[in-house]
Amino acid sequence: MNLLQKSIFLLCSLLLTSTAYSYDADRAQSNLASDFAECAAYYAMSVEGLRRAGADTTKAEEAIAAAYDLAVKFSNHEVTQARINLSIDEQKKLMNHDFSNIAILIDKYGKFCKELLEKPKNRLQFWLDKM
Repeated sequence: MNLLQKSIFLLCSLLLTSTAYSYDADRAQSNLASDFAECAAYYAMSVEGLRRAGADTTKAEEAIAAAYDLAVKFSNHEVTQARINLSIDEQKKLMNHDFSNIAILIDKYGKFCKELLEKPKNRLQFWLDKM
């Protein structure tokens, strides 16, 4: 079982065992799905930036797939795609539709998204504590 599968299993277990807090767990799950979708958008923008620079996109493409799969796991395809589209629009505006400004996205999303994919349990706990 790889790290992504273990993370998914752990997140599902946490969400299923929090019956006393089902409303809060549902909200936390929705917020977590939104975070994953936002990161899928960030990695999609990164892929485009890397392509324009002639760089390897393999790791960023893998990150898109992982973030997308987790977003869908906690919502569904339609909602995830809508969230990604909205996030891409927002991210394009942040960098003024100019990929030479991609450092703005890296600064805002790079560390957050890396940590989200590496330690999704921490972000879920963040949302549960916030409820």
